[in-house]
Parts: sequence; C-alpha cells; structure tokens
Amino acid sequence: MTAAAVFFSRAARLAQPEKTGGFGGLVCLFSKHLPEQKLYPDLARTLKELSFAAVDLTVRPGGHVLPERVAEDLPRAFAALEEQGIGVPMITTGLTSARDPAARPTLSTAARLGIPRYKLGYYPYGKLATLDAQLAQVRAQLAGLVELGREAGIEAGFHNHSGAYIGAAMWDAWEIVHGFDPHWIGFYFDPCHATIEGGDNGWNIGFHRLADRIKMVAVKDFFWEKTKGKWAARMCPLGGGMVDWKAFWALGGHPVPWPHLSAHRIRNPGRHRRGPAGKQSPGHRKGFCNPKKDASRILCLTHLGPPGCLTSGPLARLMEGLLCARRNAMANRKWLAPGFIGMAVFLAGGPLMALQSREPASELDCNDGWHNDRLETFCEMREHTLPATAGSIRVDGRENGGVSVKGWSRDSILVRAQVETAAETEKEAEGLAREIRIETAGAQIQAEGPSSRSRRRWSVSYEVFVPRQSSLSLRTHNGGISIS
Repeated sequence: MTAAAVFFSRAARLAQPEKTGGFGGLVCLFSKHLPEQKLYPDLARTLKELSFAAVDLTVRPGGHVLPERVAEDLPRAFAALEEQGIGVPMITTGLTSARDPAARPTLSTAARLGIPRYKLGYYPYGKLATLDAQLAQVRAQLAGLVELGREAGIEAGFHNHSGAYIGAAMWDAWEIVHGFDPHWIGFYFDPCHATIEGGDNGWNIGFHRLADRIKMVAVKDFFWEKTKGKWAARMCPLGGGMVDWKAFWALGGHPVPWPHLSAHRIRNPGRHRRGPAGKQSPGHRKGFCNPKKDASRILCLTHLGPPGCLTSGPLARLMEGLLCARRNAMANRKWLAPGFIGMAVFLAGGPLMALQSREPASELDCNDGWHNDRLETFCEMREHTLPATAGSIRVDGRENGGVSVKGWSRDSILVRAQVETAAETEKEAEGLAREIRIETAGAQIQAEGPSSRSRRRWSVSYEVFVPRQSSLSLRTHNGGISIS
C-alpha cells in the first residue's frame, strides 16, 4: 500500500482559495513502500529520483529504523535524507506505552532532529465485555507517552484503524484522548477506515466527535469486494472507491472541487533543480512549494498503481498533473510495494474545524525575489505557536532582521520567521540555514547561529501575532520595527 501526507499550517489560507487559485503542496512518501531500500543513502536517492521532497519514516519493528537502534540510526537516516533535500515531517512508530524501552530514545531523538510529530502504535481489543477496563488501561498507557512527548517536544497522533482496534469506533478514542493536553496529543483521523467501520454516515459523525482535536487526516480509498464468499475491504486509487471525499473536504472548509496546487516558485525565481536527463524535477519546479520553506504545509500524493489506473474526475487530474512525469517509472519499479493512491493531512496544532476561520495573511514571503548579485541566496519560512505569557514578550531581530508585531484576539502567540542566508554556493547557503535555530523559550524570541562574515551571512525577520494586551520588548540592529 502507499501513503502520503499533507501538512497544513494553522492558517485557513491553506483551506481557502488563494489569489493564485489554490493550495500549496509538497510530495511525500511513506517509507513502508520502499521496503528494499534498506540503506539510508539508497532510500534518500530513490525518494529524490521519484521527486518526493519528504518522507514519513518508519521507526518500528521491521521499519527503516529499528527501535533498538533509534538513537544511532535515526540521526543517520535523517542526515542521509537531508543530504538529498528530503524532509522528515513525521515518523510512524509502534509505541503504545512509555514503558517500551524504545519510547524515550525514539521521542527524544526525533524531537532533537526537529521532527514535529509521530504516529502511535495500535491497541487491539480483548474481550468486549471489559470495554471500560480496557479503555482505562490504554488511557493510563497514553498518559506516560504524552508526558514523554511533552518533555521532548513532539506531538502524538492516535489513528482510527478499522478492525478490532481501540479507536475503530472513534467514540472510544475520544473517551481516551480528550482529557489530555490537546497540544501534545490529538487524532490521526482516517476517513477511509472510518467509512469501513461507519458506513454511510458513521464517518461523518465520528469526524464531528473528534474534529476539535484532529491533528492529522489520512487519505486513501477502498471498496468492498467479495472473494470466496467473504466480503473484505480492498484499497483502490483515491477517488475510485466508497469514501465520500467531496463531502469530507467540504467539512474541513475546503472548497470543492478538489484541492489544487498554487503557482509558487521555490528558492530564487527562475532557478530550478534538474532531474534525470536534464528534466525539471516535479518536486522542484513552479507549482510546488519549497520543502524547506514551511514544514507545516506539505501536500503528499502518491500513485504507485499501474499506468492508467487513475479514475476520472478533478482529483484524478490533480494526481496526473502532479506525478505524470514519474508515473510510468514508478509503476515499473519492482521494489515499490503495489498499492493505491493515498495522502494524509497533518494539522499543525489547531482543530480541523478552525480551518474555516481565516488566519491573518503574512507580510513575509520567500517568493519576493530577494537576491544577492555576488552570492547565492536561500530563504525559508518557519512558524512557531507559543502559549500566551503573563510576562514580557521579547523579540530580538539581531543584525538586519526586521520585527513586526500585530495584536489579535487569540490567547496564543504566532511567530513567523523568515530566514535568509547568502553564501558562495546555493548548497552552502541552504546548509547555513540549517545551522540557524529560532529560540522561543519563555516567549523570548531570537535566532541563534554561526557568526556572519562577508561571504557567509544570514538574517532573520519576524512577524509576530500576540494577544492585544501584551507587554513587549523589541530590538533590532539595522532592521525596522513596527507595531499594529
């Protein structure tokens, strides 16, 4: 089977049509579907060859990273992927308890690498007569994982898998999860599995039960097939099965027809990486977002079925447009596990229903054509959400960094940081950006990185949204400050 992912920012701007007519996305692949690419450099090169710019990495028994070796191998895998420009926005684990010897090293290592969230393992049902006791036991197990995640700084997603698993009915997952801090654990909602269990409208009811805690949405499709007298769910190309995607996207505030990519250029306008045989790589051309630009807005779509298996309709046309250049090559790869089309939507912190209220538009934009005549440049956007504080909010733009602070009605702080670097080569400029950290502890916001020099320099500008009644301390050197 195949899977993929869409990471949304907290902003409704991704759920609403942009001026250019759509939704910015980034192609991503679940590493489960490259089982023979066991060496990390091979995995990274394969993903790059297939034009994927991000990966959901398996960190579980039988996965690309084995739990007993996570402290050593996850950084190695991350480095190999990063070397090829492949991001790791999430990992899939088998973790179900903090008592698992791999729990602490997995979460701490992933968080240290900057991986924002992980998928939990599964909890099978036992005797149905003991439902309450089983739910209480799982809640106790989750409490330890939530605390470990909070300490490390990584969020958990509880997946509603069909079958005899806790969470299949959705209300049971709600009973377990809703008492925990929503920042550190939420739901990995799967309309496909919800439709398998809930039929005509059960998925809809389950969605509304979980909606204010949904962090991720898995997107795939299925139909019922009778084989040897028994009915079974069979996965199929997205849009060709029984999941009512049109109704689902409407629930999230997404316009119909299906989402499409907006016309964004990455890095410097007019400059694109070249793929095999000198062709533009689909992951690095007009219509695709920079994988380094915003880790919370990643659209992942895959099609690993045989050529021509896509169904008709707007979504099929979207899929063809995304991957047509690589479709035949992907279908002919013997090391690709056969399967269906899928994607997943990851919500960076907010409930899915909040997508219906528009986030303030950003003044910062890496597509503004910033350049340096003598040096190669790199730009990326980063976004952080912080809890409101009773103390002073301090923002230091350091050298050449602008600071713009705006009041809003929410009880949280939204930090948008524009990281700009310049160096002798584009690779060096991008590498320099990787060395820059945005510190936000205690609402004290500033960037830390290597010293700037004439041929290797950087700056970070900020757009910060704060509660309207806030105490501010703002400073910058050779950069502007504005408050509104």
